Amino acid sequence: MKNILFYFLIPFFFTYLLVPILKKIGYKRKIFDQPESRKQKNIRMIRIGGASFFIAYMLSTALIFIDSNINNFFSIDPILIKVIFLGSIGYYLIGLTDDLWKVSPFIRLIFQFILGILIWKIGFRIYPPDLQILTFVIKESFILEITSIILTSFWICSVVNAFNWLDGLDGLATGCSIIFLFYFVLIGFQEGNSQLIALCIPLLFSLMAFWKYNFYPSEIFMGDGGSYFIGFCMSILSIVASNASDNNFAIDQISFKSIFLPILILSVPTIDMLKVIIFRIYKRYSPFFPDRGHLHHQILNLGFSEKITVIIIYFLCLIVGKIALWLSGFYL
Repeated sequence: MKNILFYFLIPFFFTYLLVPILKKIGYKRKIFDQPESRKQKNIRMIRIGGASFFIAYMLSTALIFIDSNINNFFSIDPILIKVIFLGSIGYYLIGLTDDLWKVSPFIRLIFQFILGILIWKIGFRIYPPDLQILTFVIKESFILEITSIILTSFWICSVVNAFNWLDGLDGLATGCSIIFLFYFVLIGFQEGNSQLIALCIPLLFSLMAFWKYNFYPSEIFMGDGGSYFIGFCMSILSIVASNASDNNFAIDQISFKSIFLPILILSVPTIDMLKVIIFRIYKRYSPFFPDRGHLHHQILNLGFSEKITVIIIYFLCLIVGKIALWLSGFYL
């Protein structure tokens, strides 16, 4: 029992203690987020804060490998642990590379999709509806596997970038992620899914500790490394949450319908991303072209302060998430 308590609490305290250290490292190494006309901050901010909750979550996840008592207590699928552990490292490093050296968004997207394919190979696989209509062209199994690779990579990359774009105001991505994880934990308790609880609570506690430093006025940014890491975790944990009541759920046999609840719960960042992409293409800009067309920018343009804008989006996430769970049969 002590080990389990330690497993839950270490992410919070580790994150809380690590942020001040990262601030010192950031100032010493001059790892700043440079002010731009489209950004709210007109001062330089340390942008490697995501390392705090990333390292904290990785430590708690590593305990599952090390301590068999924790693993047995929560009955966590070893494939799922491997997916989260390796995928988190991969997506965090892609984002961190951009934080340190500025990488083209197109190059980052390529690496995101490559990593998505590797995640599929490890065992996280979303399968499409039956495609028997195409069996006259090519073997059905081949079509299913290729389509599954595309679907899985597309889902992960979409959520990763949605959370990266959500991180536009102090505490916005952090607070919204806390809300989503809170709903996932409630689903876990309602359905008796200890696996979901074990994977969500450490990340929830880590982000709660980071939120103290990141909410307006923020002392540090999570950076692309942090937002990519959170986005990846959300892409996986939301699928696990949507199947919490299914005793036969297998991480390598995810049905296409399983993504509908995650799409609904995460609709604030995902719909905002889709809207921005469509608007940019309509204006004949690159989808990667940075602008002030996001939801938080539009609320700011109505005259609300940055702090109130963030709180408005928090409430929007709470309401949309509650409606999504109600429509899916989770009466929390």
